[in-house]
Amino acid sequence: MIKMINSIIIVFCSTILGIYTANKYVSRVRELRALQMAFTQLETEMMYYCTFFPEALKNISINLPEQLKSFFDIIVKNLIAEPGCMIQNAWENALDNSKQKLHLSEDDYDILYAFGNHIATSDKESQHRYFELIQIQLKQQEKKAQQECDKYSKMYRNLGILVGLAIVIVLL
Repeated sequence: MIKMINSIIIVFCSTILGIYTANKYVSRVRELRALQMAFTQLETEMMYYCTFFPEALKNISINLPEQLKSFFDIIVKNLIAEPGCMIQNAWENALDNSKQKLHLSEDDYDILYAFGNHIATSDKESQHRYFELIQIQLKQQEKKAQQECDKYSKMYRNLGILVGLAIVIVLL
């Protein structure tokens, strides 16, 4: 009886680990899509409504998932708390603080860091080009992430169950 209960616990735990690992791939795709939407809204706020950067970030963060909302909220807090704070510094600080919460890859972060170095520091046309560039880059990253998700998420789910069963068989 104890062996049976232990076996069920082992299979259950390994299955949960497999699902958790697989969900990282799914979450990355969702976050990239949400980032694309956020940057589209940010561009609209800044380019067409002429909203100041911190206020534009507040406006777009309302409809975002919690992880991304906290990223944009950190930027706003940094800009408000330190009036002389450069946007680039606030952006980098927020990215550094959000790395543990988001499921993005290093390539995704490189794109976001590069965007943060150019946002709100140039004329309207250049900013429009930067928004177009980040949309293209995020779309490419989303395609890669979707391919990885299709390839690995099912594998990790199945692998979790199979590893659990293999451990049970070895222990019995």
